[in-house]
Amino acid sequence: MTAARAASSSQVSALVAAMQSGALSKAEASRRRIVVVFTFPQLFSSLSELKREKSPPKRRESSSEAPHVVADLVGAMREGRLSKSELMSSLSSLRAREHPDVAKLRDVGKRQERLHLSPPDSSSSVTRELREAEMWAELRSNNREKEAAPRPRSAPRLSRRAATPQRTIKSKPRRAPTAEESECTFRPRIKELPGEYGGSKRRREPAAFLDRVERWRLERERALEKRVADDVESAMGECTFQPRISANSRRAAEISRARDARSADERLYEDEQNRRAAREARLSQDSSLQESRFADEHPFRPTRFSHDFDEIKPRYSAAAREHVRRRSVDSSPPPPPRCADCTFVPRVNGVRDDMDLAKSYLSDGVFDRLTRPRKSSTPRDDASEDASSAKTAATRVSVDKFLARQAAFDAKRARRVDSLRDSSKPAFKPELASGSRTSTDFMERLAVSARRRDRRFSESFRDDDDDDECTFAPTISDAASRKPRRSVDELSAGDALRRETSRRLLKLKADHDERARHSFKPDLVASSRAKPHAESKLRITSAPDTYLDRLRRENEKRLENRRRQQREQDRRELRDATFEPRTTKCPTYIKRIARGMALAKQADHSSSLDQPARPTWR
Repeated sequence: MTAARAASSSQVSALVAAMQSGALSKAEASRRRIVVVFTFPQLFSSLSELKREKSPPKRRESSSEAPHVVADLVGAMREGRLSKSELMSSLSSLRAREHPDVAKLRDVGKRQERLHLSPPDSSSSVTRELREAEMWAELRSNNREKEAAPRPRSAPRLSRRAATPQRTIKSKPRRAPTAEESECTFRPRIKELPGEYGGSKRRREPAAFLDRVERWRLERERALEKRVADDVESAMGECTFQPRISANSRRAAEISRARDARSADERLYEDEQNRRAAREARLSQDSSLQESRFADEHPFRPTRFSHDFDEIKPRYSAAAREHVRRRSVDSSPPPPPRCADCTFVPRVNGVRDDMDLAKSYLSDGVFDRLTRPRKSSTPRDDASEDASSAKTAATRVSVDKFLARQAAFDAKRARRVDSLRDSSKPAFKPELASGSRTSTDFMERLAVSARRRDRRFSESFRDDDDDDECTFAPTISDAASRKPRRSVDELSAGDALRRETSRRLLKLKADHDERARHSFKPDLVASSRAKPHAESKLRITSAPDTYLDRLRRENEKRLENRRRQQREQDRRELRDATFEPRTTKCPTYIKRIARGMALAKQADHSSSLDQPARPTWR
């Protein structure tokens, strides 16, 4: 039985190998078909051997023109003469023309799947193997017929680059498409590249790339500006508020700006420029007026000497002494040519007849009095001493009288200055003539009539439609109706100032209430002297070595205080929590295991600390 099975298996294998190699045709195999009965496990073993032995027929490399044709197609697409869709269609037709057995291979795979999925039986096992062998032999014969077929003389050429493969772009030979790639039917849609982006050969100079980059930048900026404008339009589209303006306001604006064709921006800008120029002119005029007023009020002009020192004479020379003596003798000396502009003459009091000492003092010249040497002190007799004492007493009395007169003169001068100040003080009550009063009344009447005329003119342009549109009629009190109308400044700046004042008052009140809630008042040392028992916390001079220890103790004390407060807070929180969970006690052996592991970890940690650390440079 075993020998028969082995013989039948060898016969089937030989027949299949002959059909696969092409030595046996399909007709001969059908005439010499051998029916051998296999058991179920032997059928699967034979099929597995066939799967291991058979291999797909090796395809010969395509003709030498195929890669050149593909390269030519790719070059045409890069130059812009072909689109991507046309390139994909050309490659698909070329693939179908070069590989016509793809569908046959797919049919063979489906047949093999049906063969493997069908239940095995002893009567059809050999027939299935023969069918597979026939299919492989048919594919092999088709490939041989294609190889034996003569090559056509004129191959289809798409461009001149196919005939000159040495001019093509250097690239690796492309592999032939597989059956899986042929099943991929997805074709992406790609935007065609415009011709002005440098698709032709004439635009391959270096400047073309810079031009493209510049165009891309400009397009991106325009797109960004458009996006910003769209955002602004969308934001403004959400603003649905449209204020209603009365017809009188529009009419007044049209009348006032009828001859002004400028836009609002230009008008406001020019008005601001004019106001600024007027303000600068006014400031310059005020400064010039102040300078002229100062020059009028201060007419003193000091005489300045040049750097020429030839006219300077020695101070203690004889000529200078004679000049001073001559000036003291002559009461009205002629003014020197240098002081011709000095017109200031001080007013001094003259020497009266009863001033004997002053006359004797002024009898000599100024230079002589100041340069006279002091007399040496000699012993005097009693008579001279009495005379000198009497003279000293008389001098003291005269000095006292002089001081009294000087004080009286100062008081008189102060009273006179006060009276002059009071008389020159403005009373802010100008005296108006009768004609001025009449002109003032006339100007007031003229202003009142002008206001009435303007009111009548504005009321003449008022329409009934405006009154129909303005239906709001506020109700005010009698006191408010009796009050005068507020001006534009009062409505704008006055209201703003009033709001700011109320805001500050509210803030001060809130601050006062806040300080009232905080009653903490620290104790401040009133005297500048330090207390005898007070000392520095750092104690750098007294105990500098214990600074770190004191810091550590204070830190520990602070941490302990914090823990105590936390425990107190937890205790207060747990006082309200009445829930007590029911727990089970941990077994004794678990506690022993945990204790042992803790001791082991502690021992490992201590041993790791005792070991010296390895140097970092190793």
